[in-house]
Amino acid sequence: LRPPLPDAEGDGHFPYARPPPECRTFRLPELETVLGRISRRIEDRVLIRLFRNSYSHTLDTMIKWRGYAHEKQLADNGQNAELPTTDEELTFLVTKEDANVMHLRDSVAHIVPYERLLEPSKEPDSLASLWRGLINLQSRYILAAPFCDAFQPPAESNITPQENPAPALRLTGSLPFDPNFVYDCKWELSNLASFLQLSVVYYYRTEDLEFFAKYSWLDAVAAIIDTTEAMRNGTLDIDGNSLVPAWPFRINGSEGLLDATLPVRENGMVRSAFRPNGEAAVHQLVTPSNVMFAVYLEHAAAILEALSESVHRDDQKKASKREASRALDLATRMRALATGIGEGIKRDAVVKHPDFGEIFAYAVDGNGGVDMPDDAANYPSLLAMPLWNFTLPERKEKAKQPQVVKSVKHVNRRDTGEEKTQDDGAEAGEAKPTTTTSVIAAAPTSTATERAVHTTSSTSTNAHSTQQTSTPDAQYSYTAIYRSTRHFALSSSNTTSSSP
Repeated sequence: LRPPLPDAEGDGHFPYARPPPECRTFRLPELETVLGRISRRIEDRVLIRLFRNSYSHTLDTMIKWRGYAHEKQLADNGQNAELPTTDEELTFLVTKEDANVMHLRDSVAHIVPYERLLEPSKEPDSLASLWRGLINLQSRYILAAPFCDAFQPPAESNITPQENPAPALRLTGSLPFDPNFVYDCKWELSNLASFLQLSVVYYYRTEDLEFFAKYSWLDAVAAIIDTTEAMRNGTLDIDGNSLVPAWPFRINGSEGLLDATLPVRENGMVRSAFRPNGEAAVHQLVTPSNVMFAVYLEHAAAILEALSESVHRDDQKKASKREASRALDLATRMRALATGIGEGIKRDAVVKHPDFGEIFAYAVDGNGGVDMPDDAANYPSLLAMPLWNFTLPERKEKAKQPQVVKSVKHVNRRDTGEEKTQDDGAEAGEAKPTTTTSVIAAAPTSTATERAVHTTSSTSTNAHSTQQTSTPDAQYSYTAIYRSTRHFALSSSNTTSSSP
């Protein structure tokens, strides 16, 4: 290993933290181009050092294993016999360097910042290959344990499973899952929303429909829909009898649905046993998780519809027609689920605050119980809602195309700020900063993309149709409500306790 470079000048004194190129877990030339270009545009040397260290961190250190899935078949002795590898790519991405565990939501949050570098490619060393591998492995995890959030390394990697120190998880006999496959099982909706986000980003950047039909993505989507539809039930039926939740088991000291202190009334939103920060959810209809899920349901439905149209157009086989029909049915269910969530949010999650007016509550129970304070330090949060375009005002004019940053590959080379520095990582210290501008271009338009844009620029489009009138000013819009929510979340009032 080479000695570290000198600390950056300034108060931060950040050292150069990137490993040598030969020690990085995934090397991507486009990443180096971005680092060079941005470094030339930032005057603050400490900020440059911090950016170079942090933006590259996931690809440099977190790709624990990449490979291909093995075929399995039942051998004569009743055991799984390993067959040669398939062409199904797998990516195991950890979120802590000292733990061989992949969390669904966190692994997606680590890779999505590289969206602007994602290009269509079949090459095994491309970012597209890494992305497909992550989708494939998460599909495997979701099919086996859709309520769980953290998973062990795949068997193909030969990495030793990580022991969970929680006492409840060491009692193998009491668990409804295999601890050699599942690391932890805290049911939280944003894990499944993140899988859909990962899929949507790949599709919009590559338009690779063939991939989504080839492996187990459709089955994983079906499992997501079945799971979340089951988790829309309240705690009581119409006759007042208790309902056993679809996620009934206790984890880590009996937190979860069976120990909820407040009953939940069905309103279209999806229940979570835990908040995104890992704490047990007292009010189980978590607003930001539902918003994120509803938005990506609509986007993913567009993938399914495009898949159905493609199969109908290109293949007349009965089996293919069945798959096309299945994809269309899943898309219909996804849109209905998203609409129901939107209706529940409007009915119960928009509340009146004495100082800030109408705001989004962080979580509700459907019976009037409200948890107002935003958990802004975690994701998803109320503050993050504009990231999903949920709070855009509704418009009757033509829907705006999604804004997708132009890939590095298509940026004028003179604007890349590429430079030759020692060890591939030295700062661009000699370059004069220039004005930072975003390089933005509209995504290539396809039938599926147009449909997704029309339905997802605001999830409230369908959910709030009952309050729309012919007068544009009277249209229901979340923009003002989010603005008030933001003021509340950034104020000292955000620390107030929940209200039953």
